Amino acid sequence: AAPATYSEHPILAAMVKAGQLPPVSERVPSDPGIMHGPDGVGKYGSTIRDVHVSGDFRNCCLIYDGLVDLSVDGIEIEPHHASSWVVSNGFKTMTFNLRKGMKWSDGAPFGADDYMFGFEQTIANKELMPNAPSWSYGIFGELPAITKGDDLSFTFEWPEPFPGFLRNVQTNWRGAGAYNPHATGDALAYLPKHYMTQFTKGYATDAELAAKVKDGGYEDWTKMFRRELKYFYHADHKVPVVGPWYNQSGSPDEQVWTLRANPYFWEVDSAGNQVPYIYEFISQYAKDGEIANLKMIAGESDFQYRYVDQQKLTIFMLNRDKSGYRVSMVPSRRMDGAVIFNMTYDLDPELAKWYRTKDFRRAL
Repeated sequence: AAPATYSEHPILAAMVKAGQLPPVSERVPSDPGIMHGPDGVGKYGSTIRDVHVSGDFRNCCLIYDGLVDLSVDGIEIEPHHASSWVVSNGFKTMTFNLRKGMKWSDGAPFGADDYMFGFEQTIANKELMPNAPSWSYGIFGELPAITKGDDLSFTFEWPEPFPGFLRNVQTNWRGAGAYNPHATGDALAYLPKHYMTQFTKGYATDAELAAKVKDGGYEDWTKMFRRELKYFYHADHKVPVVGPWYNQSGSPDEQVWTLRANPYFWEVDSAGNQVPYIYEFISQYAKDGEIANLKMIAGESDFQYRYVDQQKLTIFMLNRDKSGYRVSMVPSRRMDGAVIFNMTYDLDPELAKWYRTKDFRRAL
């Protein structure tokens, strides 16, 4: 159940008092996502620093939230943007219901239109996406049909059963369907329709598009579209986001990249405190991984898991007191593997029998 009352970051509270923002109770959804941190309820802080190399689309702040997510133990599929979903017609139909009251970081409503627009433009639009990500969204090279139910619901329909879709939409960049959608501008599951239509063929007039293409120095409208949706290349909160931080200044290619907390972020902790706890995220540029490690050793990063060179562990340990950091040993995120059996194998009846035995496969 949603908390009875909400709190917010002191900086955002000051903005509310100054009349620059509506109250936090009006900014979060009626059924917000509830974050249960491993250490319990957290505390608000002002600024955190890290280090990035040029164009690093895997930076922590480029989070791409999706319809569903995995539970902390990695077993269950849980609600995320979608508060609920219905699978029917033998896995040929899936209907998703979004959380009521979600907003973009500029305060505009977030809903089914944004998912419809993202799918129709960056996935199904052959001019923008010549090679659709059928491996993520469809079967036999065919994309699903998408239809809008109401402002908060939409349905995917496939010609054949596609039971793996729920897994796909939380592993492939949270429903993006592409490896690095933020870097390429391809296959983004949702986009801020209210903002992006001005750069979109079929919404803006040909004359309007031509003028924007010329003014921006782009080759054509598709190049402009891909660039304009990348919020982290546009300063002063030009492009709205639905994630925890918006871009304030700089970019992943610049010396200093600054992001700030989305005042309309849709998650709270179990005590009703709107997250993120950190108001400002400042990322410092490093030419390469070696320079990044030197900056970490010098204490220029408050939190870092990318680029940490394990071969420099001794140096990290020797400098931790002087530079004021703590070294944590955590399981590698790269130890992810699977054994997949050919369930149609029939050359050896004995082996075939064991391949089709669930307990045998689990034991392996």
